[in-house]
Amino acid sequence: MTVIYAFPPLKYTATLIDDELPSRSSRGVFSGQDYVSSSGPRRRIIRVTASSLSGNRDGAGMSASLNRLLDGGVNLVRMACPSINWCHEARPLASAPLTWTTEGDPLEWTDGGDSLLWFTGPALAATVTTLNGFDALALSGLTPGALVCRAYDVIRVYVEGEDGGASRAVKTVFADASGDAVIPLFDALPAGIVSVGDTETAVFRVTSRSPSDQPVSGNWMYSWALREVLPGEYPEDATEVDPWA
Repeated sequence: MTVIYAFPPLKYTATLIDDELPSRSSRGVFSGQDYVSSSGPRRRIIRVTASSLSGNRDGAGMSASLNRLLDGGVNLVRMACPSINWCHEARPLASAPLTWTTEGDPLEWTDGGDSLLWFTGPALAATVTTLNGFDALALSGLTPGALVCRAYDVIRVYVEGEDGGASRAVKTVFADASGDAVIPLFDALPAGIVSVGDTETAVFRVTSRSPSDQPVSGNWMYSWALREVLPGEYPEDATEVDPWA
């Protein structure tokens, strides 16, 4: 049985996220023209370098635990994809549904019989549009001239409080003088409450691990390289486990 383990809460000192986009090329015998076509689906590849002395000074221990849990590559990991842009930048337009409970039971809020949803950040309503041939989301009510998103930020939409999917922004977008903005996307998203600069998770196979020697004094690093496993490739018997909870 394959287990998909949550990636441990390591503190990274460096990250890389990129897309693997396989292609096939050929050249016409008589014309000499080059032909290029896709030869496989897009996959994310990630590299992270973790500090051994982070957290409770247990970065090395968590890395060793994960390595043993993976059982030589039999098992997989689910991890939050690192930010492609500067990780320390504030995400003022990130948001998510806020749930209320009492003694473990969910509480529902209504207004005139309609569900009333709460969000951790601004509840910006986005409508569907297009921009220069790209599927897009239109926003209003923003601060004129404010930065809305940077190129390749994660854009997520919530529809009636449920996750409606995520995509990536094609370019950096600022609000215009009226406080409106249009975000072109690589994938179409439905109308709903938008979260800009969100996060996304995916399942990966660890392709390499590079521990380093522990010095007499000072920090040392563990580096991981991972390649995405697409949902249709998960083993049928796979289960997900978070050993760090």
